[in-house]
Amino acid sequence: MNEEYILECRGMNFDEYCKLEDLQKEYQSKHPDDKTGLGRLNLNYVMHNIYPDAPVERMTVGDVSAVFARTMELSGIVHEDEIKNLKTASAGSTSAAAIAKTAAK
Repeated sequence: MNEEYILECRGMNFDEYCKLEDLQKEYQSKHPDDKTGLGRLNLNYVMHNIYPDAPVERMTVGDVSAVFARTMELSGIVHEDEIKNLKTASAGSTSAAAIAKTAAK
């Protein structure tokens, strides 16, 4: 009997993302023209390192590709509410100066 599973996607943390980038650079230096292999490396890294308990053997290529895409999407999300003052100082806006004036009053 096959057990059902629910895979909850999440974004990679900074260390996980850096490890993936290092693997990509290493692979590209050895195989500069092999885009298929690089894609496989990406999928394998995410499935085996981010979701080690996922039943990859029962997932289709489409399932794995969708999980990879969603993981990358979630990895790029900024948790603005969790990073103090991110909105006011981001992108070099002048709003930080306005806040300083308001604080001085």
